[in-house]
Amino acid sequence: MDLHSGGERPTKRPSTGGSEEDRLTSLPDDLLLLILRGLPSTADAAQTSLLSRRWVRLWASIPEIWFRGPVVPSRVHAALAAYAAHAGPPIHELSIVTDAPVDEEAVGVIELPCLETATKIEMRLGCLGLSLPDSGVFARLETLLLKNVRFHGERELGDAVSSKRCPSLRRLTVRGARGLRNLLIRSQSLVALMLAHPQGLRRLMVVAPMLESLYFSAHRERDKLAVRISAPRLEKLKWAGRFQRSFIQRAHLQELDTNFTVYGQDGFRNPHHLRLFRHFQAVSLHLLVMQPDKNVNSYEYLMNGITFLPHVKNLLLSFVPRAHAFGATMFHLLRLCAGIRSLKLKLIHREGECPLDCTCDQQNGWKSENISLNLLEEAKISGIKGVEHEVVFLKQLFGWATALQKMTITFDPLLAVSDNLCEEIVSFSRSETCVEIYIHRNGGRVLFAPVV
Repeated sequence: MDLHSGGERPTKRPSTGGSEEDRLTSLPDDLLLLILRGLPSTADAAQTSLLSRRWVRLWASIPEIWFRGPVVPSRVHAALAAYAAHAGPPIHELSIVTDAPVDEEAVGVIELPCLETATKIEMRLGCLGLSLPDSGVFARLETLLLKNVRFHGERELGDAVSSKRCPSLRRLTVRGARGLRNLLIRSQSLVALMLAHPQGLRRLMVVAPMLESLYFSAHRERDKLAVRISAPRLEKLKWAGRFQRSFIQRAHLQELDTNFTVYGQDGFRNPHHLRLFRHFQAVSLHLLVMQPDKNVNSYEYLMNGITFLPHVKNLLLSFVPRAHAFGATMFHLLRLCAGIRSLKLKLIHREGECPLDCTCDQQNGWKSENISLNLLEEAKISGIKGVEHEVVFLKQLFGWATALQKMTITFDPLLAVSDNLCEEIVSFSRSETCVEIYIHRNGGRVLFAPVV
């Protein structure tokens, strides 16, 4: 089969008469194989067989097939066929990575063969299609990663990854898939499942007694989806989308992860989070909290609808303030999690605008009210810019957390921080609290040392 169907066959260089030493060919096999692995694809590695007799079978001794960059399906199929014809070692890994937009000529369907010896398959296909094999067993496959795949044909993904055909599968990741209407998985070996933004998915059923980690993110928040998941050993759950109590059996999780927005428009709420919070108990709760990128005056404040959070020991917050004040929201969340022992707050700064007439900082009750965070022992806050409302929040937090043993604050790396500001923050703390403040100077992260 012709590996060069995607372009012209390179011509062989004329011989130099053999008087000059071929330094490249004289290298040890291990170094030559390392060079071949650095080429864009298996097809390119195969073309080195034109250099000399020694190179003819060298490329086929690599136990993996790979393509990076724009991919033509015919070249992939040719590489697989040529590899089999050379009777090389068993294939351990198949990797096709073409996230960049592909040429019009490359649009097509990759037919995935049943690779019985492969332990890992990674396919990032851009707009290419993927056809699953009708039969066969991926006997040793442990990791399957599919990103931006357009499923083609009648064969269901769930059938291909269930225990009958993937008895060793431990990790399955499917991101940005199209053409996946039903996903029905029965696996005795699956430990981690990630399903992110599947377009058109209508039914999800998973029976996986060994599953420990589940990540699900709907393509759209309001997508209607029939879900039934049986995973008695589930420890980590990240869920972004509609949630009903019938979706997943009750479990005591080590970590629960979800997201919600502080402000909404057009009747939007955070409708499913209370069901999620009431359905699960967890040791750690991770929340992604987002604020709008413009004036909040035309939005409805939604936090009053969050009336319950799980009783957790560790609270992790990834907060996207978009230049708005966030003290009132933090006060609301901490009041619902007053029994936490550790707090991590990461401020993620994205483009946003907070005009002078914005009402984001007009809910001032939190600046004078008290919360009893008497179990909080450690807090870590990163991304601080040192604006007024942030400093006020830090002062309040030191006052609320009467048993705080350690506070670590890391300023935004793009910010020039004054010693006076750091000293002011340290002054908020009790004498028994260890305060570490990290700032960035001369391109590095350094610990602030107050002048004695």
